Amino acid sequence: MVSLTFDTHKVVKDLQDAGFDEAQAEAVVNALGNAIDRDVVKPEDLKEFATKADIVGVRQEIAELRAEMHTELKALELRLTVRLTGVMIATAGLTVAILKLFP
Repeated sequence: MVSLTFDTHKVVKDLQDAGFDEAQAEAVVNALGNAIDRDVVKPEDLKEFATKADIVGVRQEIAELRAEMHTELKALELRLTVRLTGVMIATAGLTVAILKLFP
């Protein structure tokens, strides 16, 4: 566990030596203690962050998804090519039929 401590009594005495009265010095030390306690990162705070293993796992998932997408795009390309070829053949046949009907 992260522990950040400081001698509050010494800080109060230092502030009093600098011209603060006791109430002011204690208020400053209390505020400083609260700020330090609030701003120090604790181990339980780090649980929300991704670990290196998490990042490696996500990268692997992305690589797998890319490979899957590539395969699906190739299949789609083939289907579109077959359909377009069929449309071109049908258009050519229709054109030939029309030319034979209207010499």
